[in-house]
Amino acid sequence: MEVEWRRTDTDTILHLFLGGQSRPESQGDAYRGRTHLLPQEIPKGNFSLLLQDVGAADAGVYKCVVYREQERHETRVRIQEVGK
Repeated sequence: MEVEWRRTDTDTILHLFLGGQSRPESQGDAYRGRTHLLPQEIPKGNFSLLLQDVGAADAGVYKCVVYREQERHETRVRIQEVGK
């Protein structure tokens, strides 16, 4: 199973989960140390991402893609700057 969280405008990786582990070496520099999956939720199939220290530069659309065997599932979320 592979789980990727990416920005859609730059294709930057926020978080990569591969082989049962998070792979921080794959993250874009702007997100290093700021993203976490919830370990207790992973066995339930919940790969929600916690992004810390959110600022105006984080506004945009993000996608989560889960690859499992021959299946691919995708969802998108938007972070909107307050006041816009």
